Amino acid sequence: MWIYFFLSLIFTTWLLLHLRMVRHKPLPLNLFDENNNRIRLATHRGAGKMGEVPENTLAAFEYSTALGFRCHELDVRISKDGTPLLFHGPYLQKNTEGNGRVETKNFQELATLNWGHYLSDGTRYPVTSLLTHLKSISNTCFTNIEIKRDARDFSRGLEEKVFEIATPFENRIFFSSFNYLSLYRIRKLIKISGKKIPLGVLVDTIPLFRMVLYLKRLLFLPDSLHPPATKVTRKFVTRYKKAGYNIVVWYTNDPEKIRALLDWGVDLVIVDDMTLINRF
Repeated sequence: MWIYFFLSLIFTTWLLLHLRMVRHKPLPLNLFDENNNRIRLATHRGAGKMGEVPENTLAAFEYSTALGFRCHELDVRISKDGTPLLFHGPYLQKNTEGNGRVETKNFQELATLNWGHYLSDGTRYPVTSLLTHLKSISNTCFTNIEIKRDARDFSRGLEEKVFEIATPFENRIFFSSFNYLSLYRIRKLIKISGKKIPLGVLVDTIPLFRMVLYLKRLLFLPDSLHPPATKVTRKFVTRYKKAGYNIVVWYTNDPEKIRALLDWGVDLVIVDDMTLINRF
């Protein structure tokens, strides 16, 4: 008998969550530049993944902004002493001369590293905190703050610190994450604060892509969907735009694919190739 009760409880819970999801009205991404032109492209980590200007550094965002980009995607993790900083990670040896996971180091220690070490061009690039980025760039650009947390990241306060720092710039930001815990915490913080800041769910190129996308929509009531370019079709865009979702695609540098995505109604395409700003 208890099995039937348990199954009925699961079914009722799912039905209530599904109905809540159906009634959900996503917030729009009103991405317009200073000339009131719709923004269609965003940089990936500032100047491209492992680009010629080190990713997730202030120099990268200044470089791409000078080229004409008005929207940037970046990754945020947290130092041991609680400073949100820009880094894809998790391991420092990816693009610095340091070693180990970023959340095990204090910010002062991280500040001694060269965050463009992989370029070997002799230039030293300092670590960029989230606050530094937003103060430097937010008046002219929008920022997609992707919160990075993996299975081995047990740091505390990441989402709360990011939210505290980012909310004064609420008209120029939106959040996204792959991580279920981060999505839960950010959605809760948005609800408690009453802020109207869009939240996006990222889904990777996995065999159960559609099921994971449905589950994240069900649990977190996102405002935008962030699928990989390889999973996006005209039918996909039509279906989810009809339901009111914004669609942010990561990432492709194929001009024909980008044009097709934009023609289908995709809101934003994240790119690595900085020369594409001259074509769209």
